[in-house]
Amino acid sequence: MLGNITKPDSDKEGFQRINFSYSATVKTNVKGELYLLIGTDSSYEGLTTLYFDDIKLPAVKKQ
Repeated sequence: MLGNITKPDSDKEGFQRINFSYSATVKTNVKGELYLLIGTDSSYEGLTTLYFDDIKLPAVKKQ
């Protein structure tokens, strides 16, 4: 879990950018494949629109 997507300033209309950062050590399968799944989970029952506009996945091969 990365964090909360609530608007930082609920008095402002429109979109507001929220930055998140996450770090993990992962291992590929025997074919060297790695799958990245990005999603959300919310109990909010109204319309929610999210834009993921800058996702970076730097990868370093360990010996």
